[in-house]
Amino acid sequence: MRATLRQAGRATVHLVLAAAMAFGSYLFITVLLITATGAVAVVGIWMVPETVLLIRRIADAKRRLTARWTGREVPEAYQPLTGPLPHRLRTAVKDPGTLTDLRWMVAYYAYGWLTVLILPLWPAALVVDGVWAGLLRRAPVVLPLVVELADLEARWSAALLRPSPQALLAKRVERLTATRADAVAAHGAELRRIERDLHDGAQAHLVALSLRIGLAQRAHEGDPEAARKLLATTSAPTDRRPTSSGRSTRGPGSPGGRRATSSRRSSTSATCGGRAATSCCTPTTGPPTWAPSATPATEPAPLRSGETPVRCAWRAAALSTPHPVTLPLIAPMLATPGTLPSAAQDARWAYETKQDGQRAVVYLAGDGSVVLRARSGEDITAAYPELRPIGGALGRTPAVLDAEVLALDEQGRADFQLLQARMGLVQAPGKAARLAASAPVHLVLFDVMHLSGRSLLRLPYARRRARLEGLGLEGPYWSTPGAIVGHGREALEATRAHGLEGLLCKRLDSVYEPGVRSRNWIKIRNMRTADVLIGGWLPGKGRLTGLPGAVLVGQRAGAALRYVGSVGTGWSEAERLELAALLRAGATDVCPFDPVPAAPGAYWVLPRLVGEVRFSTRTRAGLLRQPSWLRLRTDLTPEESAADIPDNPV
Repeated sequence: MRATLRQAGRATVHLVLAAAMAFGSYLFITVLLITATGAVAVVGIWMVPETVLLIRRIADAKRRLTARWTGREVPEAYQPLTGPLPHRLRTAVKDPGTLTDLRWMVAYYAYGWLTVLILPLWPAALVVDGVWAGLLRRAPVVLPLVVELADLEARWSAALLRPSPQALLAKRVERLTATRADAVAAHGAELRRIERDLHDGAQAHLVALSLRIGLAQRAHEGDPEAARKLLATTSAPTDRRPTSSGRSTRGPGSPGGRRATSSRRSSTSATCGGRAATSCCTPTTGPPTWAPSATPATEPAPLRSGETPVRCAWRAAALSTPHPVTLPLIAPMLATPGTLPSAAQDARWAYETKQDGQRAVVYLAGDGSVVLRARSGEDITAAYPELRPIGGALGRTPAVLDAEVLALDEQGRADFQLLQARMGLVQAPGKAARLAASAPVHLVLFDVMHLSGRSLLRLPYARRRARLEGLGLEGPYWSTPGAIVGHGREALEATRAHGLEGLLCKRLDSVYEPGVRSRNWIKIRNMRTADVLIGGWLPGKGRLTGLPGAVLVGQRAGAALRYVGSVGTGWSEAERLELAALLRAGATDVCPFDPVPAAPGAYWVLPRLVGEVRFSTRTRAGLLRQPSWLRLRTDLTPEESAADIPDNPV
């Protein structure tokens, strides 16, 4: 009853403001019609642009009022009234937005009277709902009509004030044209700057060269030693050049912020048969061997035709490695979400536990060193100093291994929240070392792609797995868990029983496909379900403007409602619209969660809606990981639901 009364009060405020605007529109149009003829005859048609501006202000005020009630923005698509007076007059007359506003004003004559129905509804509500809802404890009857009246008035106004698709498209084209003009101007200025730097810098260099040669010729007869020194400075490479402004830069078109051009590449002809050393990356035989220069790349590698961003990142990592690498850089193979293979195919698949950690490719150079690279190609070795001893685990045998870095909780289960404290410490080796001493990570190895100078990428999974297990990689902070062939159903049930993240299914005959999300590897995530109570929502953006982008959910912890997460996926468009109406009906100004979560811009609702969500695990703080919406439990009241935080959440 309180929520309905509060909603009816908001509807009344909306209708009163709408009635005032309707009265103003009546008065404005009446005065406009009476004075139009005289104004045109006496003052002239030059008053038309100012009149159109006034109409726009009235229509915009109505758009804001409608958006405040519906929660959905009503767009406008006006053409700007700028420039000389004839141009403004022509724009005011031809603008489709003017016709839209006038159409709304005329229509408001017909439906604006709906707002006066608020006058008899409130006395009726006091009599009928006062007895029906107050004394007999029944749902109110008249007050919801006030809300419906406000909804009807807002829907009609939004439909009439919304510009046509053609008008919206025209405005977008105008905006794109303006931004493109700015981009073209900036591009032209940059081209002129580069041309000036190249031309003036090269010209100044040639002038200086000519002067030195001329001085050397004059000094040759009288002072051969001085001439020899001048010629030596003339032929010496330089890493700086003057620009037109008289300053020195470190390369063509670069204002002092890029690296020197390395003595104009004077040693190019002496390396790689006339090619630059930095481009000598193509192997002659066997697996690819990268040999990048000692100077890291200063700019991101460009994306080649047909190349994925992941492979581009790995290529950039290879080119920026500060020392020669004798092992091929291999991007990890990815699994496709799916279900268990059929019973008939079960014996052709191997099953591994799905780990909840950070994917890493391990490079053992055979000299005691180790390099760990993340899925993106980033070198993450410094974040995990406790894993450095694995560099000597295979002696002088070089290898490239596929692995996962885990942080284990007290029960020995992978906890991604614990690992997050370590993942960002590549640039903080001191802190990484302290955390490694108190809470070391564990490296799980599950594939080998390169061994003893030979590529194993084309070998089937069964043979690669046998090679991996034959290496005997077991240590204080790394291990090689087993894999089973067949019995996929039993393996999946075992992971669920032990609270693990899921199962990986790999075809025994699958080759290793670097950087590819392959159907030969299938990942199955163990998902749980739970009842939750909706306590708030966050507004959506873009096409979801005015609709809930996510709902804030909680579960009971004794007498308090504890926040357990934000759910933003799982709805169809119709379900999202239905949920939006229910959330508006239960609006409140008081946050129902204890303690109040950090949710800027959230709208709170009474926790009377029960939902069912799917999630993977819970964090140590009890929050749901990877939640998605399943359904609205209209068959349950909050008291009947099982929306309670479990004693031992996993």
